[in-house]
Amino acid sequence: MLRQKNSLIWLAGLGTLMLALLLLESGCGDAGASAAGADRAIPEGTSQGQAQVLDLGNATCPVMGAPVAAGNYADWNGFRIHFCCGGCDGTFLRDPGRYLPALLGDESIAPSARESLRQYCSASGIPVGGSPGTAGQPGGGS
Repeated sequence: MLRQKNSLIWLAGLGTLMLALLLLESGCGDAGASAAGADRAIPEGTSQGQAQVLDLGNATCPVMGAPVAAGNYADWNGFRIHFCCGGCDGTFLRDPGRYLPALLGDESIAPSARESLRQYCSASGIPVGGSPGTAGQPGGGS
């Protein structure tokens, strides 16, 4: 009886862990969290001193498709991208190519900024003609 009870407790814990991982992967697992981590996101291959950031001013979260919330953003390859919650920034940064099409379709972003985004591969998120880790700047591929 005790062994069966311990097995049920172990299975319940495993189920809870799997649910938590699923929520984190969906992007909004950290909906109530502060965006402090997103504030410090620096484009790959650049230092904080040299990064120039173009705020896209997107109104829709590229991960979840929900309206963005004040203070939830991350800086990626010279672009400031806004999100609906504190969990979506990490989801975007892990696989930016997956979410670039949503940004390109966001009509609230100025056409010139969307054109700068088009210089990044929608499959990989790296600059067209670049290599992984290449730091892009708005309006340029290097």
